[in-house]
Amino acid sequence: MKLLCLILCAFTFQKGIAQDSVHVKREFWNNKSESRADSIWNSVQNTIFISFDEGFDDSLNITVNDKVVFNGYLKTNYSIGYAGGLGINFNDSSEVKILKLHFVNANFYIREKVNLSYKSLQIRGLNPWLLIYTNQFPMRE
Repeated sequence: MKLLCLILCAFTFQKGIAQDSVHVKREFWNNKSESRADSIWNSVQNTIFISFDEGFDDSLNITVNDKVVFNGYLKTNYSIGYAGGLGINFNDSSEVKILKLHFVNANFYIREKVNLSYKSLQIRGLNPWLLIYTNQFPMRE
């Protein structure tokens, strides 16, 4: 009985204080750039561009290697499917960049070791959350 009580107390404490993680699906699209815009973005050396697309409506604390790069509110504009974006610079593609998105009100986070061999990372709040690595950039209208 004491063990059951201890487990329930630990679970309650974790849910009340700690963050929840969320299920994330990852896709890697090994495609080449096709448009003129793709070529322009791909010409920028040692940078991966991250776009926050569908599903954002929360205060976020975004860090790269525990350094805050964004602390504010992101809300998706559903007419174009975009909430915002940022770029991560690096010296060598063998570097380790840990991207962490902490959703303040929803109390969960996404932690990703960024694959620097791609030029674009699209983060979409679908069910489940979807991270797409690609070398193409969507045209926004």
